[in-house]
This record gives sequence, structure tokens and C-alpha cells, in this order.
Amino acid sequence: MRWNMRLGGSRGQPWLLAAALLALGLAGCAGQTAAPKATATPVTADARLAGQLVYVSVGTGAGITTPGIVEALNAQTGAVVWKAQTVTTSGEPVVANGTLFVAADDGTVRAFDAATGAPRWSFTRTVGVSSQLGLDGYVAVSGDTVFVTSDGGAVYALDAATGKQRWLYTLQTPQTNIYTTPILAFGLVYFGSGGLSGAVYALDMTTGNVRWTAAQDGGFDGQLAIVGDTLYAGANDADTVHAYDAKTGASRWSFNTGAQVHTQPAVGADTVYVGAQDATVYAIRTADQSLAWKFQTGGNAPTPLIATGAAPTLDGQTLYVGSQGGVVYALDTAAGKPHWQVALNSPIDSPPTLRDDTLFVTTEAGDVVALRPSDGASIWRAKAGGFIIAAPLVTSPTGA
Repeated sequence: MRWNMRLGGSRGQPWLLAAALLALGLAGCAGQTAAPKATATPVTADARLAGQLVYVSVGTGAGITTPGIVEALNAQTGAVVWKAQTVTTSGEPVVANGTLFVAADDGTVRAFDAATGAPRWSFTRTVGVSSQLGLDGYVAVSGDTVFVTSDGGAVYALDAATGKQRWLYTLQTPQTNIYTTPILAFGLVYFGSGGLSGAVYALDMTTGNVRWTAAQDGGFDGQLAIVGDTLYAGANDADTVHAYDAKTGASRWSFNTGAQVHTQPAVGADTVYVGAQDATVYAIRTADQSLAWKFQTGGNAPTPLIATGAAPTLDGQTLYVGSQGGVVYALDTAAGKPHWQVALNSPIDSPPTLRDDTLFVTTEAGDVVALRPSDGASIWRAKAGGFIIAAPLVTSPTGA
């Protein structure tokens, strides 16, 4: 899953983010509270997690040169396996073929040995990089190519083994930005751009040439999702979710949520679930674009650094949601009723990650939490040395 949102009104005003970061440092992080209440029965981690790691990108403050950390934790225990120094990173790490890739806010793209954290190479982006606050750099990998989107309006294709640039695409219109992780499918690189001339773009993976675009006033800062041959994207100004033909860009439908959708939609067989900036989850029937149900999340977490609202992950008949009120929910997909909820008391900006019957969640207070999906029981909880915006990546060091 893949992250990136606007700084709800504070972009370009670093002092606001700095103040919020200070507040994070002062805020407490209480344990579980819920109704229905999660069980307090001690649980152990799933044996299938043996040999797997939880990778998280950790920030330490505002600014494009503020130090950051990439951490790898034991997926069964939460113990730190290794740490690597970088610059504050907003996007989720990616692991492929034994290498971990991150794109930092200072314009660097870095590759590390996924098992040990040893550095392998570094590439510096010089075009389309944020000059103010960061939230810059999102990575995806296909085969031997690393694709990186940059805040200032550029997309890079790099050799995964060496970091050498293969091609560069820059947006042709001023005052546009890219806050979305690349999505790779059908030989194309998809991303959304926001701003006056924002659009969804599909580029050829090999050449970087534009195959199609779908424009919308205000553009798209919401994370994209592709299921089957349909691409889903949340638009800015219209507060709508759009569905496009992923191969041609032809519009299929749109739905007005009444609030911006910045987190990635979760797509089921006949329903799309989106978390909006108003902290509400909307279940949209794809057949007729009617609203099946909506669920208002809550919680008492401090004001979030970025305004995402709610972030869903779908598993069968259960929708797991991280809220900016600091609560994790397990919702019944049929009616949106909660099976359980657990308060982590710090904003959750990205969808929970489900792996081997374990739910992993990160918070802005730097918590990395493993929960049992059936009842929300705590398996382990670790604390990173900073704030975390992106979802955790849980995989083996080989990326399998």
C-alpha cells in the first residue's frame, strides 16, 4: 500500500508542522480502549512470520534535510533488527530482490541491503524536488526498474541494481505536484498530480512517454488503486472518487463523498471502500454507484500532521480502518458495523498492513503495533524514534 497526502493547510508553512511535531513529542500514547472491547488475552505471533521483517520510514522533524531513519523490526517480536540513517521519508519502503528502496525528502533515492541495512547506492533527483517542506518521493519497483514520483512534478525510472537514470518525465504545467505513489500495471506507470492542471497520468514503463491522461479541476492527490482493469482515484476540488478504464483512461463513473479522498481505496467484488478527509468510511456499490453504508470514525488523538481522515484495508468480509482519531476498527463489510476497535491514541495516516493473520499499524507518534485481526488483541508494540506517516511494509528480506 502506498501513501502520500497534502499537509492539511500547512504546506509551505514549516512552523505549523514543527509545532505539530513538538506536540507529538509531548502527547501521551495510552493503551487499548474500545467498545466492543478488544480482548486482553495474551497472544503470540503467527509462526508464518518467522524470518519476515517490518520496514518503516521514520521522520524526526520538518524540513527537507531533517534526518530520518529506516527501521527493520522482527515481525514476530517487534525487536529492532537494523536501522539505517537517511533523511525524513514520507513514502513507504519497497523491497525487491533483496534490496530496500526509499525516496527521501531531500531528493535522494537510496538502496539498502534488505537483510542488514548496508547501503548499496544513492541517486540524487535534481528535477521536480520540493524546495520547502518535503512530503517528497514515492517508490515502486517492477523487474529491474525503480520508479519514483517527486513532489515538484517529475517521475524517474532508475536501474534497480545501480541507481542509474533510465528516463525522466516532467509535468508540462506549472503549479502542479505529485503526492502519489506510482502504481504499475499493463506495462504502464500510473500516478496522480494535484494543482491547477492536475490529472491522472499513465506513462509507458519503458520509455516514459504519455499513453493517456484524465484531467480534473484541482487534480488528484489521493492514492490510486487498480483492480482488474479499473483504476480508482480520489479527486481534490470535486470531493469525488473516480473510476477509469486503466488501459485507455476512459471514465467509467464517479461518486461524490462530500470530502476529499486521500488514502487508497480498498476494492471488493462489488463495492469500493474509501476513507475520506471527514474521517468517514464510505462503501460505494460499483454497479450503480449508490451508497451502501457509511461509518464515522472517532478517537481522541492530537491534531494530525496531515489530513487523511481514514484509511481502509480489505480482507474478505472485514474492512480494517486506521483513523486519524487514533483508533483501529474492524468493520463488517455488509453493513459497516464494528466487530472491534482499539484506541492507539495517535493519528493513523495510512492503511493497516495485513500479513499472515497479523495486522500491522503505524502512528504519527512513532508506534509500530501488531494486532490479532480476529479481535484486535495486542501481539506486540514497538516505538520508533520519530513520527511515521507511511504504512508498514511486512515481507522477507528477499521481497517474497
